[in-house]
Amino acid sequence: MLTKIFLALACAVNLTTFAQQYDSSRYDNGKLKAEGLKREDGSKAGEWKYYYPSGILMSREHFKNGVLDGHIEYYYPSGILQGREQWTNGLLEDSASYYFDNGALSR
Repeated sequence: MLTKIFLALACAVNLTTFAQQYDSSRYDNGKLKAEGLKREDGSKAGEWKYYYPSGILMSREHFKNGVLDGHIEYYYPSGILQGREQWTNGLLEDSASYYFDNGALSR
């Protein structure tokens, strides 16, 4: 019985893994613009990273069912953290923090 349950769970995990596909886009200069996973329906899933044309990380966002869900970070072109937000089912929660480009917390 336990073996059957394990096999069923393993198949379910494999199906969800194959249902998601890596996707990316590039700027005209060839540098990476965005990368992450897309579901079969074309919606974003899991972690997505966005980059400035220079190649520096612009933001790290998390998606669930095609909407923002989880911890989001934004960066200045210098690479310094600009802000952190918490999203749930596409709605911004009250736990957001933003920073000046010198790293000091903005109030």
